[in-house]
Amino acid sequence: MKKITSFLAYFWASLGSLIILVAFIGMSGWQQLSLRLPFMRLDPQYSSGAITDTVINNNQTVFVHENVFPGVFRQSKTGFVQLDVLGTNIDTIKIDSILINNNLTSISATTDKAKADNFEVVSFAKTHDKWIIRLKVEK
Repeated sequence: MKKITSFLAYFWASLGSLIILVAFIGMSGWQQLSLRLPFMRLDPQYSSGAITDTVINNNQTVFVHENVFPGVFRQSKTGFVQLDVLGTNIDTIKIDSILINNNLTSISATTDKAKADNFEVVSFAKTHDKWIIRLKVEK
């Protein structure tokens, strides 16, 4: 009996090792399959939600994302709307008269600070090819 249980234990361990090896070898294929499942999605707090509007202004393309109200069990009362500004390879931007949540605003940003009329700037960053600006919104 001891030999049978020991054989089953070794067999189970080797089978588990084989499954782990196959899973890591085919990791990109498994990842693509799992991402196609209907319940898999990125949290809007990280992806900023869907793009709702696109504005072209002074050789800059501004993508306005949907409002995001992050929360654990329910949406919070305050959230953000993200703006992606493409086409700028400079350290300062100025956008005049952009409509966000039915409010007309102007946005200016440098590498040190960003400000927007009628909105509080939650965070901002400049990457090598675009600016990312998040503005505070309330329900």
